[in-house]
Amino acid sequence: GTLLAVDSQTGAEMWRYLCRGPIGQPCVAFGDAIVFSNEADQVVAVDALTGKFKWQYKGDTPEEYTLRGHAGVTVDNDLIFTGFSNGTLVALRKDTGSVAWSTSLKGEADRFMDVDATPIVVDDRVYASSSSGGVYALDKATGLVRWRVPFYDVAQPTSTGNVGGLATDGKVIYVSVADLGTYAIDLAGNVLWRVGAKEGGEPAQPVVWNELLLYSLARDGVFVADRRTGETLEYFDPGDGISAAPTITGDGRMFVMSNRGILYSFDLE
Repeated sequence: GTLLAVDSQTGAEMWRYLCRGPIGQPCVAFGDAIVFSNEADQVVAVDALTGKFKWQYKGDTPEEYTLRGHAGVTVDNDLIFTGFSNGTLVALRKDTGSVAWSTSLKGEADRFMDVDATPIVVDDRVYASSSSGGVYALDKATGLVRWRVPFYDVAQPTSTGNVGGLATDGKVIYVSVADLGTYAIDLAGNVLWRVGAKEGGEPAQPVVWNELLLYSLARDGVFVADRRTGETLEYFDPGDGISAAPTITGDGRMFVMSNRGILYSFDLE
């Protein structure tokens, strides 16, 4: 993977940093540093001006097959939160990359336990998910698990539970899971609603906009739902599915890229 810095005015390359694995999530800037994760279970911090190496943390990668994708990094005060393919959520000290705490989220599984969704922070808790364990709420300072909501559907016992991502409006956690659908879970761990997505394909990260929740499925397309009830209000399938998460501007225009590489724009107002 390559992290590239370019001049915002001219597009001229300022520096590049090469790492071992593909970079599939956005990098995050803090102070004079840029931090990012990659599919090789690495978290790397580099100097924002020069691209020079600052520190690296390497998580343990299972010998067995893992699910495609990886978690991004979330920076909150002095800590960086991210997950790894071995089912572990880790809090790193942002100045040194040393471990503040580490918690296993793999549940009872011995494979496909990946923590591939980027964690989110609300107040004093961090919310994360693993494909085998479900959604977790943890104490931000200690990593102590406060509650867990497992993923399971008796009609689909073999689903991997591959998680497209987490989103929040500050009061509810939204998570999209392959085959099992999209969940709304309050901050106390109660499931408010679930909308199924059997054979809809891999989900992307859901997006909250005003009273709407938008989510896409690799085979089925993009859905616009009432985030209070999960009811589908609008639906668009270009014919070949949508794997990318939608992007929404401040004035309510949604952009989404189809799997055929066609960019679509919609007015949500």
